[in-house]
This record gives sequence, C-alpha cells and structure tokens, in this order.
Amino acid sequence: MQNHALSILFIGHAYLVTASQKKLLELQKRGCRVGVLVPSNWRDQGALFAGKWLMPQKTAGLSMYSAPVIRNGHVASHLYLPGAISRFIHSFQPDIVQVEQEVYSFVAAQAALEVKASDRKLIVFGWENLDRGLHIAQRLCRKITLRAADAIICGNQDGASLVRQWGYKGIIEVMPQLGIDPLEFSPALPKQIRRQAPNFTIGFVGRFVPEKGGDTLFQAFSMLIKKGLNVQLVMLGSGPEMENWRKLARELGIAKQVNWLDAVPHNEVPNIMAQMDALVLPSKSTPYWKEQFGLVLAQAMSMGLPVIGSNCGAIPEVIGRQDVIFLEEDAQSLSLILERIILDETWRQELSQHSRERALRWYTHEALAERLMTLYAYCMKSLTLDMKFHNPL
Repeated sequence: MQNHALSILFIGHAYLVTASQKKLLELQKRGCRVGVLVPSNWRDQGALFAGKWLMPQKTAGLSMYSAPVIRNGHVASHLYLPGAISRFIHSFQPDIVQVEQEVYSFVAAQAALEVKASDRKLIVFGWENLDRGLHIAQRLCRKITLRAADAIICGNQDGASLVRQWGYKGIIEVMPQLGIDPLEFSPALPKQIRRQAPNFTIGFVGRFVPEKGGDTLFQAFSMLIKKGLNVQLVMLGSGPEMENWRKLARELGIAKQVNWLDAVPHNEVPNIMAQMDALVLPSKSTPYWKEQFGLVLAQAMSMGLPVIGSNCGAIPEVIGRQDVIFLEEDAQSLSLILERIILDETWRQELSQHSRERALRWYTHEALAERLMTLYAYCMKSLTLDMKFHNPL
C-alpha cells in the first residue's frame, strides 16, 4: 500500500488516557492523519478507575477533540450531544471514522448515521462475545450500525461469530483494541529489579470478583503447598471478593504464602510482574460474562512469563497453546500444570520463549497498526488482494 495521508477519526472513551493512545501514534508513523474524539465528562465505572472522573489526556502531536456526553460512564448507552460528532467530522475531514464502542451502542449508531450521509468509511470495534438480551433501543442501534459499517473489528473469535449471527455480511477482522509496549513490558526487567527469592512466585493480576476464579487458584496453590513445593502467590488488584478470598486462604492454610498488593497505576504493573515466575488467569464463565481477551495475559507474555489460563472465553486463543489451558474451576488440572512449570525448567523456558514471540507478533502497538493499515487499504479499495480476514490468535 502506498504511503499517503489517509485520515482516520477515532471515537472512543478508551483514548481518554495517554497509555491507550500509542496505537494511534503508530498509525501516524505510517503516514496517517489521526484524530480522536473522547468524552469531556467521563466518570469511569470500570475496575481500574472506578468512580473517578477522567479528564482527556493528550499525547503531543495527536489531534484530540472532546465533547460532553449524556449518561457518562455507561459504556454502551452514553451518547454525544446532538451535532457533536457531525461537527468534528466536518472539522477533521476523515476518510475513515473508526468507532470503538459496541455495535449496539448509542455512539456507534450516532456515528453511523453521520457517516452514512457521506462517502466516508465506517469501521466499528467491539468486545461483545455473548448474545445477551438488549433493550429495544440497543437493538435499533445495532441494526443501524450493521447496515452502515464497512468493516467490523471484533476483540475475539466468539465476537466475530456473533456479528455474523446478527446478519453482518461485510469485512470482519479479529484483533484486540489496544496493544502493549514491548519495551515497557520487557523480559529484561526481572534482571534489573527482581528481588532475590528462593521460592517460585505465581502471580494473579486483575479484578477481585467471583468470575475471575480466585477460589480455583487458591485451591490449586494449596495443593502445591501440600506437596512441599516452595511457592508463593502474589495477588495484584482490588474488588469486592477480597475478603472472601482472604478467608479462603486462611481456611486452606496458605495465608502466609499469599502476598496481597493493591491495584497500582498502569506504569507500575511491569515492576510487579517482574517479581513473578508465572501468571495465572483462572476465569470462569457466567450467564452474563466470559473473558473477552485478558490484557494481563498479553502483558505477561511480552515479559516472557509462562502464562496459564482456563478455557473461559478468549483465553485459549490469546495464549495460543493447549498444554497450559485447564477447564474452568478445575483446580487439580491447574495445580498439575503449575507443578510441571515449577519442576521442568526446559518446559518453562519453552513457554517463556513462546510467550514473548507471540506477544511481539500479535499484541504490540506496532503489530496492531500494521494490521489496521491493511484493513484500511482494503476498505478504501487501494488493496485489491483477495484477502480473507481471520483470527490469527
């Protein structure tokens, strides 16, 4: 594809913080004009910034617009004030509008209606991987968006199948929304800052909620202790399940081997992961949720850590090998995988190499930008290859 000033306007609350804007900067390096529209009044309801007002943060060189939204903090049902999206499209004059909200979101439908009236292209990103019941207004928004979209990016393969089930016949690509910085999450870190510890350190990073499977991890960990293995467990995060998990740790007799760490800012996560020898994501599905990606997996993999996960949602496709996958809530299988990693240094090194290579190939900001450039070329019909967009994970 020839290098030219292709203009892309992103719309999505994820880009309120600079840590999420690195993918956009990589697109700029590849010759794109990039703008981003974010809410000016966003109170985050997620796990990391729960209850905090997030002010737009701008990376130097990035064209950023902000405007008030109604129902701030509600990911699928917030919407911009009338005329806002139209105003910024007119100001920035993009070739492509990329909305990074679910296809049934109010914002996606708002953008679809604006883009449909022009000759611009519309791309929509979404994580949804469950066919859950939707309000009639969201079903209408989904219908509008699916009719207008030139391509849809799904964060996982289940999401891609769901979009097809909803009747979309256009281009579908599968890739995560945000990438990782391989220098920030680097295997070199443990050599620089890792404390000297004689025991094997197993790590968990995430929300302390039932569906993240902390109880399964504690049960598996207790089995390792009973076998006399010299291990410890680092739990990084916060959430309503903390007291229940602490109680379970005491009941299992492993409380002294568990190190609890509060949630930390994004830039401190690599230093915590550098204390780990392996990371576990033991999520379990509910009728309303299953794992959509698991960014901590990609981060740990970039650091060269062996990663182990349940078969919940997208975890197996992110990790990319079956010998470190266990059935949801199967503590016995998890303990056996961990035991092998602890005792088999050759296998542990093989897993480490797999992790780093896979992260570099698929999950960096650079890798995502390259795949987006190919998708843009296809949508703009400047790439005429008979391409099959697929899930490489």
